[in-house]
Amino acid sequence: MSQWHDVTLSDISRVVTGTTPSAKNKSWFGNEYEFITPTDIDASTRRATPTRWLSSEGAARLASRMLPPGATCFVCIGATIGKLCMTRAPSFTNQQINAVVAAGDNDPRFLYYLLRNDAERIAATASGAATPIINKSSFAGTKVRIPGAETQIRVGAVLGAIDDLIENNRLRIALLEQIGQANYREWFVHFRYPGHKDVELVDSPLGPIPHGWQTTTVGQSFTVVLGGTPSRQNPDFWNGEIPWLNSGKTNELRVIEPSEYITDLGLASSNTKLMPPKTTLIAITGATLGQVSILEAEMCANQSVVGIYDTIDSNGEWTYRTFVDRIDGIVQSASGGAQQHINKGIINEVVITRPTDRILADFSRLATPLGNEIATLLRSNRCLEAIRDLLLPKLVTGALDVSKLDLDGLLEEPAA
Repeated sequence: MSQWHDVTLSDISRVVTGTTPSAKNKSWFGNEYEFITPTDIDASTRRATPTRWLSSEGAARLASRMLPPGATCFVCIGATIGKLCMTRAPSFTNQQINAVVAAGDNDPRFLYYLLRNDAERIAATASGAATPIINKSSFAGTKVRIPGAETQIRVGAVLGAIDDLIENNRLRIALLEQIGQANYREWFVHFRYPGHKDVELVDSPLGPIPHGWQTTTVGQSFTVVLGGTPSRQNPDFWNGEIPWLNSGKTNELRVIEPSEYITDLGLASSNTKLMPPKTTLIAITGATLGQVSILEAEMCANQSVVGIYDTIDSNGEWTYRTFVDRIDGIVQSASGGAQQHINKGIINEVVITRPTDRILADFSRLATPLGNEIATLLRSNRCLEAIRDLLLPKLVTGALDVSKLDLDGLLEEPAA
């Protein structure tokens, strides 16, 4: 194993501080070069999702600050100090970010994972009470411990391969989700389902619908339940075996793991209710208002979540996609000033069109395997993330010799 030694970031990289072009320079903005800000960086992925881009003219004007692919962008100002990402193409950042561009034979991927592991320690060096900051010179002087180039490359390749798998799965998930919702709209919004040419449209309160379909309300067509929270004052209600989730979980595309676990006593002593797999979840208040997700296992939820499920279990995917399609209109019914909310009654009164059982069964045969594939990919990513997070601190510190690592064996089960 190669010799590890202490260096500063300035010894092994070029540190670049970003800048924000004046809004007056409209021609500097365009759609050619990513312009990364802290809000574009998500801790769950290496890649930023910029909302603004620079033009060729803007890039030329800021040529000295252009970052190559593989640079690590590290937030050094504000409440989100320590967030980081890796550039995938020539890019620029704003002034809240210092970027590390690997110099010499140092490996860019290793430096990204090294800084990811050290992010909390580096963030703790920030000065300033109102607005924490790590200036460029302090950041460049950050001490780190690195191995030789060969080991850096191996470590970067191992951790990078895991993140590559995770990102590929995310792309597949996004594509499958788009296909699923497009199928739903084709069948149930545009009424172009198999056999539609043989069915006439008839008037309804929602406009023309296929003959044999019904106009009904959510409350009449579904089971709708409001969650609850066992008292935190009673330890006998918590740390049991019954999965329970808070409204923040509705930010997830599909809920495959709970937030916490409660006991049988906690379930019996509160308003929360167990909901079956394929229950649609809607956050009805707070920052997650209007988020829609779907359960992939039996769980219960807190009082900021409404669960909706059909009397026919196989209709879960149709139910979920119905509310994904309708949620914007439902949210417009929200009330409450500073703390907007949707109550259970509002959801119960939403008017929907319910197809025939035959059409629902046909759609289920199309949609359920697709939804299950999405859930499988999500579970696979959870396993891959756990492996990466276990390996990362050991590999970037030398606690685990990368040359003795059986990566294929580690990835075999999650990738299956």
